[in-house]
Amino acid sequence: MDKVLSHSFEMIKVGSKSFSGASKLLDKHTRESAILLYSWCRYCDDQIDNQLLGFNLSFEEVKESDDKILQKIEKKTHQAINNESLEQFEFEALRRVLEKHQIPEQYPIEHLEGFRMDVEKKQYHTITDTLDYCYHVAGVVGIMMACIFGIKDPKVLERAADLGIAFQLSNIARDVIADAEVGRVYLPKEWLVAYDIDPGSILEIKNRMKLFLLIKKLLDLSDQYYDSANIGIQSLPLRIRWGIKVALSVYQQIGFNIRTLSSNAWNQRIYVKRPYKLFLAMKYFIKYFLLPEKTASKDLERDPSLWKKN
Repeated sequence: MDKVLSHSFEMIKVGSKSFSGASKLLDKHTRESAILLYSWCRYCDDQIDNQLLGFNLSFEEVKESDDKILQKIEKKTHQAINNESLEQFEFEALRRVLEKHQIPEQYPIEHLEGFRMDVEKKQYHTITDTLDYCYHVAGVVGIMMACIFGIKDPKVLERAADLGIAFQLSNIARDVIADAEVGRVYLPKEWLVAYDIDPGSILEIKNRMKLFLLIKKLLDLSDQYYDSANIGIQSLPLRIRWGIKVALSVYQQIGFNIRTLSSNAWNQRIYVKRPYKLFLAMKYFIKYFLLPEKTASKDLERDPSLWKKN
């Protein structure tokens, strides 16, 4: 295993136990490409996060520093898009994936636009604004993963974007308190107003039940995107379908756990335990490989009420 791939495997092992586990269900070559893509995404995310958490700096100083970091990321990403070999592992990983799977350049560029939203501290006034953010930071990653899987049908790619959006909505629900502690609010202002929560008072314990009710609404919305993604999963090759279905189920379980814990959900780290992940892997192995059912093909036209990038 070369250094770029080895580095990428280490990044996913440390950065995401859920995706690391699910990736093991993929075939060797697909897994390697998925992990190479993950390493670039993870690196960019970590770089922006680390800058945004700068201490003892004015907003102007942090903003200037953020811009410089993002500009460097953008420059190296464009070099990868132009198929220029790069010494930095994460961008060489991206170059390899883009070249091997002929992923359109618009997708990594759109992903960086999501980081720009964080750098510029974009305000999310409506749920449409929040979903737009979710598309850029996660939905477009779903599309790139689908390209790695060999998917070209635009209707299936839309479903892949829905899975990324669903994942990000789950992230927002899980991390709402941690995000608020560092000044990030991804919940739409119109929803906060409706639930009588001032954006600056999300951390107040007295608002915890109102916050839970709002988050429950967000999770109900995420389930619509998980449902949409489930239809797209039927178009994937069997081995890949198994891995992605497990990843979907693990992430959706985060929302179920939040609902169970109610307003106490953020008193601890919310995660899915390893035995349950193993149960899901076995459940879908049996479903897809041992007791396969003939399922009627479903119309791939998405529900028009779901958010769609213009």
